[in-house]
Amino acid sequence: MKTKVKEFNWLFWIFIIVYSAGLFYLFYNQCLLHEDYSYFSDMRAYILEIQGQESGYSFPYPIFFETARLLSFIMPIYIAIPIVLTVLNTLGVIVTYRYLVKQDISKIAATVGCLMIFLVSMIYLAAPELPEGAYGQRYLGVFSPNPFQNATYIATRPFSILLFLKFIDIIKKYPKCELKDCILFGVYMVLSVLAKPSFIFVIAPIFAVVFLIKWFQIKFKFSKCDYVILVGAVITIAILVWQYIMVFDVESGGIQIGPGQAWHVWTPSIKWAIVKANLFPLFYLLCNLKKLKTDLLYRYSWIVYFVGILTFYMVYEGGYRFYDANFAWGYMHGLFFVFFSSITMLLKEWKKYGIKNKWYNWVGSALLGWHLVCGIYFFIHMLSGGSASYF
Repeated sequence: MKTKVKEFNWLFWIFIIVYSAGLFYLFYNQCLLHEDYSYFSDMRAYILEIQGQESGYSFPYPIFFETARLLSFIMPIYIAIPIVLTVLNTLGVIVTYRYLVKQDISKIAATVGCLMIFLVSMIYLAAPELPEGAYGQRYLGVFSPNPFQNATYIATRPFSILLFLKFIDIIKKYPKCELKDCILFGVYMVLSVLAKPSFIFVIAPIFAVVFLIKWFQIKFKFSKCDYVILVGAVITIAILVWQYIMVFDVESGGIQIGPGQAWHVWTPSIKWAIVKANLFPLFYLLCNLKKLKTDLLYRYSWIVYFVGILTFYMVYEGGYRFYDANFAWGYMHGLFFVFFSSITMLLKEWKKYGIKNKWYNWVGSALLGWHLVCGIYFFIHMLSGGSASYF
């Protein structure tokens, strides 16, 4: 019997090496805390937290912070932090690539898909240099599916990808899902919230509604899988309560409700910001509304996105954390997943129709190319010492 030799995809690994090296270089320079404020980010607070010093904030997110702390015992902290973040980001890219390969597209197409998914950003036109002290309007208020500068978002993303894909897998099979899948689902929930709760804030309400409907349909006759999901949910909720207690004190003002309060601080037009952040997926949605019925990944990615918008628009942190607009991170997870699902669908369409593709796939590809060019320039800006706040 002949054994099948797996083809080694050089193109993918070249992309992984170059992309990971770029992120390592970015995070390394952020950790150096340059006196001229180049590579400016939140890294100063993260370093103080890892070193056990007062940072002015609380970060009960042990996956990134505790792993970096352990590594800092055997190497300088400005090496430990970039290693942890680069490894976590690389994990997310590999998981995405493996998913794309299973979608009956070529490995080259899967590699191109990964490149686009992890490099696209908000769109913008060429703009003159901003005056000194001015905040840029290309990123702030618009935001990006790939905020390269933010360490905690990068640390969370591989677990959010694993969790979301496992959720889709379980929903497809339910109630005949396998116990191991439900165990992994529970583990991914816990890992995601321990990395940072931004994605859980957005996805948890969806989980609650979907599984309650499923359980109602089976008249709450729980199987082992359902109990495992419940246990994972209870642990996740307990961690969220602990994180809330750790993060919000009397001075912070806690979580408050106010339409557009935090978002309007950073943009004069929320509607226009949404279009600039999400032009390709929005156009593609209008041309593929029927796919929402048949494609679970596509449907739930848009649900995540709209819950992310609603959360960011309606909810904000009070007190001194108001201007941080931290609920934007859940919105950016939603942005990432609508790009993820839309690019996946577009790749399938190109394989099916080739050069005789439908007009909206050609237009969608052009819009996606615009997002990609802007994302590459944004990445280069960050690698050159720029700041997202002044982009």
